[in-house]
Amino acid sequence: MKIAPRDIIDYWYSDRIRACWFSSTPELDREIYNQFAQIWRDASEGRLDGWCDTPEGCLALVILLDQFPRNMFRGKAKSFSTGTQAIAIVRLAIKRGFDKKIDAEQLSFLYLPFMHSENEADQEYSVKLFKE
Repeated sequence: MKIAPRDIIDYWYSDRIRACWFSSTPELDREIYNQFAQIWRDASEGRLDGWCDTPEGCLALVILLDQFPRNMFRGKAKSFSTGTQAIAIVRLAIKRGFDKKIDAEQLSFLYLPFMHSENEADQEYSVKLFKE
């Protein structure tokens, strides 16, 4: 099955998944792995870079590269392995003005990779973005 950016966004913002954003379960982690591990690999290897041409595509890639690995590889270093890619996509989205074209709830997840970063400058930038 081919997955499109809208599929990732609809999944992540569904009522069922939204209820688990900050309290995941092993079952949800397994579900995300089973549904999205292959497309995460595709994204991590640059095969979905064309998605960066739209606000929706950037958001989907950020969720895929920043949020999903935290579930799929919970407790392992691999859960942070694509955070740098997610940050690069967020920077591109901001440069293209895409962050002005998505709603506030979605915007919080677009900016979240900066908060997740271990780089202090990224975290400070996160605070600035969330205040705007």
